[in-house]
Amino acid sequence: MSAGELSFLRPEPGRRLNEQTNKLPEAATPFGEIDDIVELRRMAAYFRDVADKNGARLLVAETSASKNRQRLEQKIRGFSLLARLTSDASATEEPPVMARILAGHLNSMLNMNRTVVLMRDPQSVRFNVLSSAGYADADRERLASLSLDLPKHVTAEHRAVSTRERLEDEDRRAFGPLDIRYFMAIPVLVDDHVMAVIVTGRMREQRPFSPPLEESNLETVSAISGFFGAYLARHLLIERDREQNRDRIAEVERLVTERTAEIERQRGLLDESLRKLHETQQQLIMREKLASLGQLTAGVAHEIQNPLNFINNFSELSSELVGEIREIIDETIEKLDVETRKEVGYLFVMLRSNLDKITLHGKRADSIVRNMLQHSRGDAGDAQTCDLNTLLTESVDFAYHAARAQDPQFNVAITRDLDATVGEINLVPQQISRVFVNLLSNAFYALKKRRLALENDYQPTISISSRRLEGVVEICLRDNGIGIPADMCANIFIPFFTTKPTGEGTGLGLSLSYDIIVNGHGGNIEVESRENQFTKFRICLPL
Repeated sequence: MSAGELSFLRPEPGRRLNEQTNKLPEAATPFGEIDDIVELRRMAAYFRDVADKNGARLLVAETSASKNRQRLEQKIRGFSLLARLTSDASATEEPPVMARILAGHLNSMLNMNRTVVLMRDPQSVRFNVLSSAGYADADRERLASLSLDLPKHVTAEHRAVSTRERLEDEDRRAFGPLDIRYFMAIPVLVDDHVMAVIVTGRMREQRPFSPPLEESNLETVSAISGFFGAYLARHLLIERDREQNRDRIAEVERLVTERTAEIERQRGLLDESLRKLHETQQQLIMREKLASLGQLTAGVAHEIQNPLNFINNFSELSSELVGEIREIIDETIEKLDVETRKEVGYLFVMLRSNLDKITLHGKRADSIVRNMLQHSRGDAGDAQTCDLNTLLTESVDFAYHAARAQDPQFNVAITRDLDATVGEINLVPQQISRVFVNLLSNAFYALKKRRLALENDYQPTISISSRRLEGVVEICLRDNGIGIPADMCANIFIPFFTTKPTGEGTGLGLSLSYDIIVNGHGGNIEVESRENQFTKFRICLPL
């Protein structure tokens, strides 16, 4: 290429390039062809220098763009990690679970090898491993037993620690047990106090001649520590609210318990008042029944008493008259023949015997009437001390005489087993006597019915016993009569319920007996029976 072909590159005449500034001088003088060649060389050097400088600038720009791209990618990964952690935080309220999720995301999204989340022990200033990721099972068991004493510039001054900078000896001692070669430790603040520390890092360099931890990693982990601090603060607030709610609930439950106890106490008092009112009502009803029955019995007894008194009085008078007649006849009986004297003597003996029987049975009937009047006397009577065995014996005799009066051929074997230690107890004699008479009357009825069915192969028997037990006296009346069917035993104390055929029972005797024992004396009455075998009534009266 000739100098003429390169003339477009030639500087203006009289102007040369300045080697220091790469600019053409203001004036230049042409030197001919040689000068042109020199000028061309100088121009080539100029353009070579410009190209080198532009290449260097381009390399710097490419390096800066690569760093910016890496920083941008790191920030994008950080934002993505924060977004995922935010989503996970809304699904769990347990710090250990959240710490495990956080450690796993740091390892996966920031290409870390190991991550440990340390939590401050509330009882001390040491830190325990809350969660970890990237460790083998044996290492995790070792980490779970660690209790680290972290440097004050981390716990008090809130400074981050990183192997990008020169580590203090105390940093190496504190974080050495975590076994992370290149690491960064970022404190997690809650209310300006270090509550946790996130330690994450790698065991080797990612690329040759590049730092194992980038500054962008530190920025991302710092942002995540701020997020975890907000999560812990929220968790503490929730726990504080829960504790306050628990205290409120406990207070409400205490008030409810006290109110319930007061209501139960009031209800108990009302139930007790209602029970006493019901007992009083039952006693009034029972007394009214007994009073009506007593008035009827008293009326009948009085009506019987009057003619019975005439019978007794005239039988005694007739007996005296027979004696006087016998004395008069004895004076003149010698005038009669032997046969007549024998016949007269026999008639006098028979007349005296008949009068004696009339007197005896009249007195017996008078005793029965007096007992009837005693049972029907006025009201139910007042409680008083009474010998129970004596009262029971009199009631048995009274009931047996009444049964024999209806059927003179009726005989019963009565066995008595009375405890002498029973002694006297406080009761209403008229009422308890009515109970015994009612039960014995029913027993005699059952014995008669079974005797009619078995005729001569049956021996009617009644067993009566008394026992002094702890706090009560037990009276048992047992007969071997027809018994009570099992389906009727539960109803026999119900008013107007009777096991007897129509017209033979009123259904009031056992009902009244139950009221007297249970409501009137605070005792208990039970029945046990087997059909066609036996019936046993057990009465317990409190001492």
